[in-house]
Amino acid sequence: VQQDQGWPSMTVYNVPADMAILNACEEAIWLASYGPTRTVFVWGNKAALEVWGKASMADFSNTDLETGRTQIVEKIHKTLYQTVQVQKKQKRELRTMHPGGVPVCFDLIFDPLE
Repeated sequence: VQQDQGWPSMTVYNVPADMAILNACEEAIWLASYGPTRTVFVWGNKAALEVWGKASMADFSNTDLETGRTQIVEKIHKTLYQTVQVQKKQKRELRTMHPGGVPVCFDLIFDPLE
């Protein structure tokens, strides 16, 4: 358990071992890292792999989230990094993403991870 700048105490989980239970969820759940210069998928449950059309966790984590992204998407990623990772604030939003080129609306919750 750790405390960080007023953020409530959290349990530290090991990815992917501790995340396996989330494969039982029918909703797509994934972890992504929004860094200052790079955005990557870290882990996803089976439903997330299905939504994103990926056959394996390796395929999922190797998804190119940067090539061809618009300036608006780049700005969104940088804002997420600043708000969630730097300021340690939760952010929730509805967003349309295009896995496999198909528009899908997601209700997203972004929580800080270390």
